[in-house]
Amino acid sequence: MMNIRILFGALSILFLWTQCTPKTTQKTTQPDMNQQKKESAKLDSIMRDPCRTWNELPNKDEIIEMHVIYRDFITSQNYKEAFPYWERVFAAAPRADGRRWTHFEDGLTLYNDKYQKAQSTSEKENYLHKMKDIVELWKSCSSQGGNIARSAGELAFTLFYNYRDVFGDTYIYSLFKEAVDHAQDTLPVYIFNPFSRLLVDMVKSEKIDNAEASTIVVKLLNGLQKGIQNCQGEECKSWDIVKSYTPDVLAHLERIRGFFDCDYYKKKYLARFEEDSTSCDVIDEVFLKLRWAGCDENDPEVARVIRAKSTHCKVMTKNPDLLAASQSLEGGKFNEAIQHYKKYLQSSSDNTKKAKIAFRIAQVYYAYLKNYPKARKYALQAAKLKPGWGNPYLLIGTLYASSGPLCGSGRGWNSQMVVWPAIDKWNYAKKIDPSVASKANHYIHTYQQYMPDYAEIHQRLLKPGQKIKVGCWINETTTIRPAP
Repeated sequence: MMNIRILFGALSILFLWTQCTPKTTQKTTQPDMNQQKKESAKLDSIMRDPCRTWNELPNKDEIIEMHVIYRDFITSQNYKEAFPYWERVFAAAPRADGRRWTHFEDGLTLYNDKYQKAQSTSEKENYLHKMKDIVELWKSCSSQGGNIARSAGELAFTLFYNYRDVFGDTYIYSLFKEAVDHAQDTLPVYIFNPFSRLLVDMVKSEKIDNAEASTIVVKLLNGLQKGIQNCQGEECKSWDIVKSYTPDVLAHLERIRGFFDCDYYKKKYLARFEEDSTSCDVIDEVFLKLRWAGCDENDPEVARVIRAKSTHCKVMTKNPDLLAASQSLEGGKFNEAIQHYKKYLQSSSDNTKKAKIAFRIAQVYYAYLKNYPKARKYALQAAKLKPGWGNPYLLIGTLYASSGPLCGSGRGWNSQMVVWPAIDKWNYAKKIDPSVASKANHYIHTYQQYMPDYAEIHQRLLKPGQKIKVGCWINETTTIRPAP
């Protein structure tokens, strides 16, 4: 009984002590609904941005880890393993960290691999559609800030040199055209060479009409002139490369009567006349170009060429084939003129005169028909008929130097190495005929800067002084020389 009383007393004391002790309220943490709503709204806003980066994603570390994994697979060209990681990363953060376009570039690489391996047309169309989606999003993201010309131009450049067979000329052309149409100041230098090449191909295949092409050509030529005038320092080297390529490519459109107006021909050919206003070859070429353009013969500059022709290029022959050839040329019937010249070659026994006519055929093939192999054939025939004559080799050198558009895409090795055999021919011309040395040296000085540089030669494990064969239509062995 005593023990019970003691226990009861103790409990009573404990009860009273607890009642007297100051009470503390237990705080329960409740979720901050407003904060959650703000964070959710922020994430929704991020995810609605099609050009989002991983910088503000809650799973940023996970995305970066997957980025590293798929990039390793890309490096080893294990595209199959790379694809699922890239797909998740691209869906989460197309712009990566916001400072690079790696996810877009890699997406094209991975889908192109699938495209090339696809067995059915439907599969290929599906992968092409995916690649176009990537390109359109890339263009949209890169043009943020309003520079559509730059973004469209860069993408067109990439597709032309790397995916032309996949995307096709029409789609790539549309990107180049968008770049030109939206350019507000100077056109980007990197679009000139590929776009001019593509434009000519599109005209030849009749995928665009002459009126549209002519409008773009005017913009390109004006843009080229402006870029050359305003360039500074090292950037001028790029403009020099474009200057050596784009006008020669666009000149292939001169075969289309009415494509260029009279002003184009006057700007291009009257300077040549001023340099050598007594040479019948030069006078005839300029006269025929101006007539082909439909220039007004009462125009003072045109009239001056006509007077020079009557003074220095009098037709002294009564041969019916040569007379017919001359009339055909003046009428712009170049193939017909060549046939008359060929008849003369078959009937004449005078090698000196035949050499002159063979060379004339070569000039027509080059200047008006842009058929370089045929031009070389008749230039060589002229050289054989008249040994020691340098002009045929000057022309062959010019044919080779002008072949960058035919043998390459306007940049890099294939377009530059044609200068080597060209210089070989100019050197040979002045060796056998000192009277053409001045012209040959002028051509050499003008074009040697366009030869591949030492770094490009070394990159291909080659050395200056080695022999190398230049393919394309040229098919000649030459010596490797770096640009000075």
